[in-house]
Amino acid sequence: MGATPTKITKQWADGPFQLIETPRKRLGITDPKKASGAVNAATEMALVHNFIIRPLNCIYLQAPNVKLEQDIADFVAFMHAWAVTIHEHHETEEKLFFPWLEEDIGIENYMEKSVEQHHAFAPGMKQLDEYVAALKAGTEDYDGAKVRAIIDSFGPILTQHLSEEIQAFEELEKFGDKIDWKKWSKKVSDYAVAHVDKEYGIPLVVTNMDLTFEGAIHSTVWPPWPWIAGLVFRWLYIPKQKGAWRFSCCDAHSIPKELDERSINTLTITEDMTNFLDLPSELRNRVYELCLLHQEPISPSSDYIPWQGLSLGLLRANNTVHREASWLFYAQNRFDFTMATPEDVASFLETIGRNNADCIRHVYINFPNLRDLEPGNVTLVEGSIGILANIQSGCANLSTLTTCLYSTNAMLLKLDALDYPKIITEALKLVNTRFRAILSLQEIIVEVDEDGPSDYIKRKMENHGWTVSEIEYIEEWGSGRSFSGMEDNWDYDYGSDDDDDDYDIDYDSDFWRRAGD
Repeated sequence: MGATPTKITKQWADGPFQLIETPRKRLGITDPKKASGAVNAATEMALVHNFIIRPLNCIYLQAPNVKLEQDIADFVAFMHAWAVTIHEHHETEEKLFFPWLEEDIGIENYMEKSVEQHHAFAPGMKQLDEYVAALKAGTEDYDGAKVRAIIDSFGPILTQHLSEEIQAFEELEKFGDKIDWKKWSKKVSDYAVAHVDKEYGIPLVVTNMDLTFEGAIHSTVWPPWPWIAGLVFRWLYIPKQKGAWRFSCCDAHSIPKELDERSINTLTITEDMTNFLDLPSELRNRVYELCLLHQEPISPSSDYIPWQGLSLGLLRANNTVHREASWLFYAQNRFDFTMATPEDVASFLETIGRNNADCIRHVYINFPNLRDLEPGNVTLVEGSIGILANIQSGCANLSTLTTCLYSTNAMLLKLDALDYPKIITEALKLVNTRFRAILSLQEIIVEVDEDGPSDYIKRKMENHGWTVSEIEYIEEWGSGRSFSGMEDNWDYDYGSDDDDDDYDIDYDSDFWRRAGD
């Protein structure tokens, strides 16, 4: 297949319910052309039954550990997919597949034993169906122990049936040429393709098929679809309920993978990290992204706890992980200095170390505060100058600087109110000069209210090469407060309110030093 199977080190989907050995494997036949029609049919049925057993094992193993709301929703979808698939399989057996065989051999109800076995586990299946339906409707709470108890009530009967049915197919060899196996197999395949559930059935099968099973001896005939169909499945069908398939035991290419980390975690940290470092770098980077990237800017200088929602313990795993993960953490997150003083910024950059500071690519700051708005006398307040100077000297590879919506609008509305184009031009030119002193800077983004500054100011900013990002302002103050009133109620200078919770490096030093060099 050209792919190296994942080395499975956790409990996997080959238990607790045992997978079925195929007749071809048991008989030592690697070439399907050398096997009888009955043996080939029984082998393909065993392969089908195994992708029923594997997700059943996945459900059983992972059910007790699914806790989070989104995980529960995805897991319920996974259970629903399994139920849909097994019902579809057994219903078509009873209505079509078995009668087609009985027509060939001339014995009515010859496969009745298999049908009776379907009825034997039906009550337990019904209980699972009803519980899944209640979970989807929100009329019952999720209980992993209950899921296991329900499966315990029918799982042994079901898996015994799935195994015995393979023997029943092998025994059909005694009818010799009465059964046109080629014709029967084509009818079965054509019907399955035409009627399979595309949203749940196909993805469940693909992500639990295991093409490496029995040393991949079935790869010449399995899976029973052309390669282009596999692409369609991955592009169109699997993404629809993609959250559910992380509970599967194989990936979208039907290659085994370890069960979802959040749901089953039986290894020691040492074993986990050894396996983790064996992954290709692109997969490790994907893990770092999931654990360390934050959608909102990270503020190291306020009451905001920087590790909320992030798996920052990853930075302490070992030297290799620390080196790889630190780069991504600092390079791809945005750092918010809107609540910082110049001293805060300098202290933060010193604490994380020069190497990490040089990784920072994106910062989020207040729009520089202007004073003395008179022709020829426009200046920046010391706080704004200090912050920009510390960023310039401490972040050698900064590429994006964004000014926050509230401070930008407050300052631009103040300029607008002057109604003096010459001062506006002088002020924006001064700010641009300070920005451009950061030589590595590639993009300057100013967030503005879509109904904020005048077109004249917007054009002036764009003429400096700034990106004007218009954002709809949503009032969150519970009053008629507007941007024009903010400057009267908020002391915009840096560090002017000594009673505020200014950044105390001792408060965060343990974290930021661990995340440092």
